[in-house]
Amino acid sequence: RSLEKYALLDDGANVKLYVKLEGDLAGASADAIDAEFTTRSMRLSVRGFTEMHCLRVDSLLHRIVPAKSKAKVSSKGEKVIVTLRKENSYDGWGRLRGAG
Repeated sequence: RSLEKYALLDDGANVKLYVKLEGDLAGASADAIDAEFTTRSMRLSVRGFTEMHCLRVDSLLHRIVPAKSKAKVSSKGEKVIVTLRKENSYDGWGRLRGAG
C-alpha cells in the first residue's frame, strides 16, 4: 500500500518527512520500519497490522547524503520521522520529488 500522506519540512541542513502512525500503522515500532537511501532516491517501508505501507521516491528534488539520512519512530510513537541530509544545505526543498 502506498504512503501518500506526509508532511515535509526544509530544516537547514536536513529535509524532514513526518508520517503519522494511524489506522493500520497505529502502534508500529522501530522494528516495523525499513528505509533505504541513495543520493537521488529513498524508500520507506512500514509494516502495519495487516499490510506493508511504502513511500518510494525514485527522483528526489536534490541530492542527499545517504549515510547521514535515517528513519525513526518519534519518542511518543505517533509518527515516523525521516531525516534526509542535504548534500548542499543551500538547496531549497519546497517539495520531495524532482523531475524524473
